[in-house]
Amino acid sequence: MLDPSDPSEWCAEASRACDEPIAGTATEQTSVWIALEYAGPWGRKALKTSGLAPEVRAHLAAWNDRVPRSRVQLIKRDPARADAASRTVTLFVALVDPRAPALYRVDLPSADAARSFDLDAVLRRAPSAARHRVDESIVLVCTNGQRDRCCAKFGLPVYRRFAALAPARAWETTHIGGHRFAATLVVLPEGIVYGRLDPDEVEACLRAHDRGELHAIERLRGRSCHSKSAQIAESLLRQRLGDHRLDSLIVEDEQFTPLADNRHRARVRFRDLEGRAHVVEYVSEPQPVVRPKGCGEPPQPIRRIRLGA
Repeated sequence: MLDPSDPSEWCAEASRACDEPIAGTATEQTSVWIALEYAGPWGRKALKTSGLAPEVRAHLAAWNDRVPRSRVQLIKRDPARADAASRTVTLFVALVDPRAPALYRVDLPSADAARSFDLDAVLRRAPSAARHRVDESIVLVCTNGQRDRCCAKFGLPVYRRFAALAPARAWETTHIGGHRFAATLVVLPEGIVYGRLDPDEVEACLRAHDRGELHAIERLRGRSCHSKSAQIAESLLRQRLGDHRLDSLIVEDEQFTPLADNRHRARVRFRDLEGRAHVVEYVSEPQPVVRPKGCGEPPQPIRRIRLGA
């Protein structure tokens, strides 16, 4: 029996207890998110073990292999909040771009119909795909307890709060990485990944994104289209500037330099909306403090960020 009062039993509690830095822990270099609704049970490897037809699984895997910087997710909604009359399967495609994010939605008659969906038209932002474009963002909350039990323990209450406030925009999803930062979620099409979100923050998170702003920077794991170095640098720069605007910073250049003792140095240059350049330099260093990467996994050292070269 798990003891929820013992941080060692839950990777998310262990990560919180040692104050592990959260910036730079989002999935990286991912600018295309493909999310298909599937209401069946999820295993640890959700797509591979799903009850989707083999041809559909193969087609989704082929999309993932063929489309650069893409990621395929399974999603579902609380059946009590879904439209009981609906017999469709929802497919989302999100194009993550700091200045021009775009979200497309199509309601398919079945999961098998995804095989005939013209994904290339969406990727090109072709006029023929414009009818599928939607304006509101969606939130995918990782709740896959088969992948890591912290995602169910901490993710489900956050998902349920989102679903209560914005049922059409809230979805459970299979795995977005970093379960020790549960509850973890991604807002699409902006590609903003948050961690350690509590249910009482959900309304503020929704309102911030509706205003075109980030939620609390201390919850920001990173923007999925960026490298981990740029994710860390963006968080540091936003803290310095107090800038929450979603589209305010563009990465212009970045340098990554390995150092001795498993350290590295990064230098990232940004340009803001007003045309000003900003440079962030930092050194990432391993620490003697350890925590499990996931529930039941062996302990590993955390890293700390030191500003400057």
